Amino acid sequence: MRTHEEKVIEPTMDKTLDDKVLEMQLRIRKVQLAAAYDVISALQRQTSSLPYRRPPTPSVTVVHASQLEGIRPISKGSVSVVLSATLRRAHEHDENPASKMRVALKIPRANASTSTTTTTTATKTATKTATRTHSEDVINNQSAVLHEVSLQLPDHPGIVRPLGVVVLPAELASSSSRHNVLALVTELWEGGTLEDFLSAAISSATATGPPSIVRIRVRDVIFVTRRLSSALDALHRANLIHGDVCARNVVVKTTFDKIEDAAIIDFNLCSPMDRRLQEHQVERRLESGYHAPDTVLTGKTDVYSLGHTVSQMCRAAKVSTTREMSSLKAIEQIAHACLRPDPALRPHPQDILNMLTRL
Repeated sequence: MRTHEEKVIEPTMDKTLDDKVLEMQLRIRKVQLAAAYDVISALQRQTSSLPYRRPPTPSVTVVHASQLEGIRPISKGSVSVVLSATLRRAHEHDENPASKMRVALKIPRANASTSTTTTTTATKTATKTATRTHSEDVINNQSAVLHEVSLQLPDHPGIVRPLGVVVLPAELASSSSRHNVLALVTELWEGGTLEDFLSAAISSATATGPPSIVRIRVRDVIFVTRRLSSALDALHRANLIHGDVCARNVVVKTTFDKIEDAAIIDFNLCSPMDRRLQEHQVERRLESGYHAPDTVLTGKTDVYSLGHTVSQMCRAAKVSTTREMSSLKAIEQIAHACLRPDPALRPHPQDILNMLTRL
């Protein structure tokens, strides 16, 4: 017999297979987030005399470099470097596997120009402070900002949540700077960025010699578009916008020539809805090539950037059949709708999901 406290999930016959898969992934995601928080909160309990209370969502904390081991580079872009590492509890000799977790460390490249148009505000700040010893105020301020963002982020398999910040010595950060650098600690995503994948797919398509397995198919374009639209829909329902949706801030997991998973990273520019920009701020964002010409940031602002990312995938996609060509044209029309100058004429993320179900 079920008690009145139990939550009963009745089967729904009108759910599509994609909906069921997404629901299962969301349940797995919540379990993973709980495990990640157990490690982070253990670090906090070691340095705090206050009674421990588990908050409803993982919080961002300050991690010490001594608690990281096995640091290795994952990718090196023109703006940032991404490393992977193992985060262990405060006990130096604790060898229990449950006391460790794999994380990713994202840091700005010290030699990246602060005038680069694709550099976010938070990245510019981190790059500037990388040239000196980080004060406790700088670290705590960055942690506090990310903490507020993390508390509001929805649980979704298409969102990679920030877990903390850490100051890394230059020799560990693979940085050309002679000083320490401030890095963002996030959940580990064993895969590269969509930007790198598209670049490899385009290079292999134009190269001479045997064909490469690095290619993006129409089914991958549909999958990534659906996943990103679903993630943005959840984010916008939480009254937040990402603010910097682009191929560089999307990570993918691949097996041979198939994209198996995708998610949005880097919430440094995440902010509440309806934030108004100054004219010079709009002009600076337009220089990136993928930001909307909006003076007020809304969910439709993210949709514009999503349209640019989808267009990039469409241009790199490999078409083999007439049916794939028809589907690709339909996706291109969706991307074109997202790129309309007037925000009112752009579709909502849920509208995009509905259009994708017909493909």
